[in-house]
Amino acid sequence: MGRISYIFNYDTGVFRRVTQDHTGRTLESKTFAPGEVNVSPSQEEIGEAFEMVRSDPEFARILDQTGGQLAGGFSLVEKAGLPCGPGSRCVHVQINTTDGWGIVRWAVADLSKRSLAYRSYRPEMSQGGGK
Repeated sequence: MGRISYIFNYDTGVFRRVTQDHTGRTLESKTFAPGEVNVSPSQEEIGEAFEMVRSDPEFARILDQTGGQLAGGFSLVEKAGLPCGPGSRCVHVQINTTDGWGIVRWAVADLSKRSLAYRSYRPEMSQGGGK
């Protein structure tokens, strides 16, 4: 059995796919242009996005006042010209109610820029709607 890994370069905004055999020898390495492929965020990336929200003073206050829980962890890839366009590495983070049935706030963290791309996200924003 072999192994396929995707590695994201935060500086250049590109993914590289590395295929290895069962001994770890590289069989193929292919680089994709920004926005050409989308790979689900790793657990480490999700943790980093959650920490960006937890450490933000406004979101920390919301979490403290509501007892909210963080959820999400899926990627956002938008068209060129939008905050999460090609070359970015954006991860959805929702602050949910304590019972998990409602969204208190929906943010998107850009791991490439180490900033919050959206502090109060709505899906229509990905079609170029208001920020």
